[in-house]
Amino acid sequence: MDISASVLEDAATHLKRDGFAIVRGCLDAAWLRRLVDEYEARVVPVKHSFEIRRERHGAEGDDGLARVVHISNMHELPGLAHLAADWRLLKVASACLSNKGVRPIINIELFDKPPLGNSSTATPPHQDNFYFKASEPGIALWIALDDMDDSSGTLRYVLGSHLAGLRVHEWDWGPAGFAKNIYDYGDADDDMERSAGHLNPGDVVVHHGLTIHHASANLTAKRRRAVTINYVAEHVAHSIADDLYQPALVFHIMGESQLKAAMPKWPERRVLASTAVQCALARPQSSSIPGRVSFEDDQLVLNIHGCLEEAIEALVCSGHAVLGRRCDLHQTSIAASENAANHSGVWILRDDVLEGIWIQASCGAFVDICSPVSLRKVEQPDTAAVVEQHAAAGMLCDGLHGVYKQQLTSFQCSWRPQQIGLHSDEGDSGERAAERLIQEATVQCPRQLVWHREATSTATVLRLEGRLGWWVVSGSWWGRVLGREDHDIVKRVGCKSLWHLISTYSQDLGLDENAAIQGCQAIFGRVEEPGILRILQSLDPSQAGSLFLDGSSKWLIRAERDILKESWSTLDWRVVDGHSGLTTLGISGRLKRKPAGPPTSE
Repeated sequence: MDISASVLEDAATHLKRDGFAIVRGCLDAAWLRRLVDEYEARVVPVKHSFEIRRERHGAEGDDGLARVVHISNMHELPGLAHLAADWRLLKVASACLSNKGVRPIINIELFDKPPLGNSSTATPPHQDNFYFKASEPGIALWIALDDMDDSSGTLRYVLGSHLAGLRVHEWDWGPAGFAKNIYDYGDADDDMERSAGHLNPGDVVVHHGLTIHHASANLTAKRRRAVTINYVAEHVAHSIADDLYQPALVFHIMGESQLKAAMPKWPERRVLASTAVQCALARPQSSSIPGRVSFEDDQLVLNIHGCLEEAIEALVCSGHAVLGRRCDLHQTSIAASENAANHSGVWILRDDVLEGIWIQASCGAFVDICSPVSLRKVEQPDTAAVVEQHAAAGMLCDGLHGVYKQQLTSFQCSWRPQQIGLHSDEGDSGERAAERLIQEATVQCPRQLVWHREATSTATVLRLEGRLGWWVVSGSWWGRVLGREDHDIVKRVGCKSLWHLISTYSQDLGLDENAAIQGCQAIFGRVEEPGILRILQSLDPSQAGSLFLDGSSKWLIRAERDILKESWSTLDWRVVDGHSGLTTLGISGRLKRKPAGPPTSE
């Protein structure tokens, strides 16, 4: 069955309003029942008892044991184990999580209400995110295997309870494997209860991670089974409380179509990891990337049958890391926008949350920085706050959708250099520009940023020799961005953000936290007088307010031709556009130029 856009939209609307929604006939029930029947026949008799909860003091099943109520971690049967990567379920999950990429939290589960069950088979009131503790609650897709209604113990929800936050759960080593439930569940909750009603096999009930729900015992003579898959949006997957549920893989590029990642030999971990990778490649809101996951000894092997770069982007967006040589764009290989002069000058970000400076030259070169305002208010900010910053150097270019900022080097560590589209607000005077990311897969800061033009003047542009970096001076404003060196591992790894890389992969990659932060430099400020430059904003917040060039211990030296040297370092800068700002930097006199040589033959 194909799922229409209107069905997905209705599900998302009902979930947002009520805390649950129903998608009718989502899966082929006969196919899914055959898989579950096979699992019950082949796997359950030999499965560890720790992963099977049974009825207490009730009737015996055909195997002479108490009847099954709940089975967790169903990883043993391939057709069932990877159900979370089914394209239909991914479409529903993505639509209900704001059209984001999604991934499963745990392997699938089976909830069984045996016929004429006693009270130990009832599911007590609870909220799923009490257990997972995701920073942004996910959703559960509850898939009916049997015909069911209120008498057989279908789900009941407290309408709108997902909007009231997390309730207190108390210990209760009670039925169905639930260690805790909501003890203060009272009359007000009863009044807001709504039943999922009659469900046919293949129907899917979606509920929010904070929606209070429960189910009574099955009072009919027929079974009532359902399988459940818990999803979260990809960008919050690594906030789950238990790292058992966080498949975080470091992929190595092995060729033009293959990636490999170390993987422990625990079967349940392998199933969850391979399913998460399949979900990443599925991209439910765009075209999927064909690929095959397999295992060789202690490695997960991913063979890509499509574009490797797209597969890497999908994996990075899903929270994995990819180690290899990133595709650096050489500074001289990018054509500047024909409209760069229209954007030249100094732009300031005025925001309650973020502050930033963007200096744009008419030749296309730019430098920018963006930092949380809160950094200025903390004397010693922690690493998590420092790495929220963004800084880049690059070129303003023309694209199909208008002008965009092509980053050539960046403080963050997305796989490809980001492209940031620019547009002016309708009816304005050209003194405002809005910044938004074109490629959702590389979003580091998903908010739209609005910049205000502070000044317009001719800019002088210096390019760092032997390493990616720009120094742009516009009037009394200046900005200096140094890219990472080749030996910096951050330059060779793709990850969704620098903080994600540090917090998740430092041990795997032998990453030094301080080196990762200091590997890229960005300093912006004002000129107080020629050769005296004061810092206003820096990736190192402690530098704000200090002098960068003071004319005595730190200054620029004019070398031969168009080269400036820093008195305190070994860095050389080449003047590539404009000379008017050199006086501002404390450089006097005309620069010597290399005479034009004879034309070279091809």
